[in-house]
Amino acid sequence: MENKFYSVQHQYVGLTVKVRVKNNTVEIFSIDGEALCMHVKIKSNERASTIEAHYPEEKLAASRFEIKHALRQASLVGVKTDEFIKKLFSDQYPLKFLRRAQGILRLVQSEQVDRLNLEYACGQGLLFNRMHFGYIKSAALFHKSGGGKLTVVAPKRDLNHGYLRNEPTTIK
Repeated sequence: MENKFYSVQHQYVGLTVKVRVKNNTVEIFSIDGEALCMHVKIKSNERASTIEAHYPEEKLAASRFEIKHALRQASLVGVKTDEFIKKLFSDQYPLKFLRRAQGILRLVQSEQVDRLNLEYACGQGLLFNRMHFGYIKSAALFHKSGGGKLTVVAPKRDLNHGYLRNEPTTIK
């Protein structure tokens, strides 16, 4: 099915199932012909369609707690990080972004970058709609190394030659 993945109830994971693909839907049946579920056929760049009810209840309860924890941690970092993580979880299936959110927040927790660096990176991610871990990490490390900070160029007159020259000054 064009390298796309569709979920089934957790009891059927690892078992053989029958699949019927139509123009707009994917229907999944047990080997006995019992209808298990139906998904809207993925036609975008998405790779998987997961129905939250297919997860075991224990995993759902734990992941819901972890989403709340991630949202709380994001709000402690700053406004842009909070907005970024909320945007990740605003998807129809927030669980698929939990690991990404945890990785982004771990950048500060592991002290790879500080809160200001992550705030800058999340602001850039929101601005350019780049919601991937790799982009956020790269932007945060770029900011940490001095990139992205405002530089003001103040004109100075060179008295020996009678013209203006520019000397960069970093604003802190």
